Amino acid sequence: MKKIICIALCCAFALCGCEKSGESRPSDSLPLEFPDTQWDMTMSEVMDALGVTQEDTVSYSEEGRGPYFIVENRDVFGQTASTVNFSFINLKLDDSKDLEEFDEETMGGNEVLNLVNVIYPAGTDMDPVVEELKELYGEDTLSEITLYSPTDLFGTGGLAGIDRAESETMQLWGNAPVVSAVEEEDRSYFQENWSYYVFGLNEDTWDAFSEKGRMVTISCSTDPDNPYVQFNAYNLAVYNELKAQMGS
Repeated sequence: MKKIICIALCCAFALCGCEKSGESRPSDSLPLEFPDTQWDMTMSEVMDALGVTQEDTVSYSEEGRGPYFIVENRDVFGQTASTVNFSFINLKLDDSKDLEEFDEETMGGNEVLNLVNVIYPAGTDMDPVVEELKELYGEDTLSEITLYSPTDLFGTGGLAGIDRAESETMQLWGNAPVVSAVEEEDRSYFQENWSYYVFGLNEDTWDAFSEKGRMVTISCSTDPDNPYVQFNAYNLAVYNELKAQMGS
């Protein structure tokens, strides 16, 4: 039976990250994967890798385009996180090419890890977290990223995003840009089909998006009132899905 998914939920789990500068950095080649996981893992594979069962979770859903599970009180990057949200995305499309259409029976079970949100208690000393992140993902950080939505979440009618800038309370990482992964002969295919997954992406906006868009981004907030680490791999998920479609 066909289901219409709640696209707002999908947006919350699947924002894609872009850096303002096209400058190449040493960290471009790093996979930027959350420890003990890989971005192509399904939910069951991630749970097995982390030794988590459904009974260990405080919230769990395996339905729709955005399956997820949440665990509490986990030691992550040297500090105890109050919650860790592992979110997944299923990018399979039917003939309608409509991201809001989802048939659980024929399309279910194709999710991949897409987003990890690590939330720390207010007042957490984030210095050990930043230190460990730099050890794992490099000292070289980004100056700014932009988070885009698969729908017109902001009511702009076109490609738009939320900027995150490096500051005393924000550290940012990102790996290779989209353009570095797309072969010139495949550009038209990716340009046309990526537009199904990012609102406002078209021929006019593709160059800027592909040159600035990073496959994976990491944001670390050390704000005492809102400390968190977010891993975002939506661009990578879209790229891998489109590559799979090309080979089918």
